[in-house]
Amino acid sequence: GSSNAELPAGATAGIDDVDGDGEPDPTCGTLDLGGGLVVRTLCVSMAPENEDGVIPLLSGSLVLAGT
Repeated sequence: GSSNAELPAGATAGIDDVDGDGEPDPTCGTLDLGGGLVVRTLCVSMAPENEDGVIPLLSGSLVLAGT
């Protein structure tokens, strides 16, 4: 497991392995979504990578390449 000495400045030890590397991912803050739901935010971006042949559009839609 990770010790606090290995965490980025201001980070809290993670409780979930979000990226699948076998280690809990540290969080660096919280986000209040309203209605009593507060989530911990990751220290690093977890933006999805483009799959071969799938093109994300700014509208949030997905298009298959070559269609």
